[in-house]
Amino acid sequence: MAVGYIRRKKQEQKVKEYFAHKPVANKPLLSFSGAGLLAFYFQGVCAYLQDHFDLTNVRFAGISAGSCSAAGLASHLPVKASVVFGLRWLQVMKTQGIYFIDPQTLVDMGYRSAMNSALMKGESFTQMNKKS
Repeated sequence: MAVGYIRRKKQEQKVKEYFAHKPVANKPLLSFSGAGLLAFYFQGVCAYLQDHFDLTNVRFAGISAGSCSAAGLASHLPVKASVVFGLRWLQVMKTQGIYFIDPQTLVDMGYRSAMNSALMKGESFTQMNKKS
């Protein structure tokens, strides 16, 4: 019992020492929550941010679908590429049978969302979607 307590206290001390010397960058932080079906909405937010703000000195964080948005912004990935990746990922889910919500419904929702955005116009998006 005492050995476990001492070991835990040593581990806690190591963690405290590790983080005590890690200064936090004095930059703005943009954080995305889990989005679920709002993932395509987050992509629209990312497109707006990329078009209207300088994001070179910003930190990003996210969880679940929000982590995809945060990673895309942090790597300066064009939003169009993220949307296409998401749609292809849904197609993989459909073919592998790994899903909880009808994948066709998700693809249709994502397709409509992308078509209604300014990311791509009808024919080019349709052609890109057929290639996958």
